[in-house]
Amino acid sequence: MNIRTLEPGDLPAYFEHCLRHFRESGNSGDVIFHPILDFEEMNRQVEVAKMLEAITAPLGRPGWQRIWIAEIGGEIVADCLLRSSHMMPTIHRCQFAIGIERAARGQGLGRRLSMQAISWARQQSGLDWVDLWVFAHNAPAIALYEKLGFARVDVVRDQFRLLGQKVDDMHMTLSLAR
Repeated sequence: MNIRTLEPGDLPAYFEHCLRHFRESGNSGDVIFHPILDFEEMNRQVEVAKMLEAITAPLGRPGWQRIWIAEIGGEIVADCLLRSSHMMPTIHRCQFAIGIERAARGQGLGRRLSMQAISWARQQSGLDWVDLWVFAHNAPAIALYEKLGFARVDVVRDQFRLLGQKVDDMHMTLSLAR
């Protein structure tokens, strides 16, 4: 297993991983973990251009992203990303997201990727908070986030309607106070 920072040349493989992972949400008995359940192929050229701009943007500019990937056998099976909002007044905060394909779960990848991203965030001047949203029924993810130091902020009841279910969304945050 190899964990490293996403490079521009990894973007096509990264998008393939994202599509595989998102398609697992709510399928074959899997927990619903993503609000988009109907996928069409991404317009790769547009997406690659947008993502390339985001992953190379300087930290102080709205819209930046940093992504860490985990590979097994040369294939991306998990990712963790931090991204800023597109509004300058919120640049001291970033959003956290993680995705682990079903076959790669239970191997500690979530913790390892998260710790790497949080460690990086703690080293960045001007970055004070990491925020995330997680479906309130996703107990394994919530447990991991709490172990990493995230605190529950609030729950938005009935935020999504997915596969005939009402899904609550939980906001959590982590202070990067040094």
